[in-house]
Amino acid sequence: MLHRLAAHEASTNDAETPASRARASRVLILEPDALSRWSLSAYLRRWFDARVTASPEEAVALLGTFAVDALIVSDEVDADALRRIESIVRRRSPGAVMIRTVTHLSESPGDVAGWLELEKPFNLARLAELLGVAAPGSPGPLAPRG
Repeated sequence: MLHRLAAHEASTNDAETPASRARASRVLILEPDALSRWSLSAYLRRWFDARVTASPEEAVALLGTFAVDALIVSDEVDADALRRIESIVRRRSPGAVMIRTVTHLSESPGDVAGWLELEKPFNLARLAELLGVAAPGSPGPLAPRG
């Protein structure tokens, strides 16, 4: 199954479809866990041109050509990589929403100022709220942002 997820991710990262071009909002998901990557991207593709990466190096490479409106990063990403990626995103897209997924909110590191936090396992209604989109199961295409 992981092989199929990886193949799906590669095809969706490379393919630009009319639907993805029509979406104004872009999100990058940096998540080492394949199932979490798939879960987040499958949910967010309703509103976003969503791209996924498994490593900080892949994220940096993708950010060279893909400006984002939102960034979701796993707490498994080390602080140096997090700062490097944050710097790139803030330089290119100062208003981007930055979300850090954390295993336990009570154990969140103090060096992620300016980031919103989303506790694992993911509460999709909370994720929708953080990104300014309709909650799961709602008929609305997109809630007003900003």
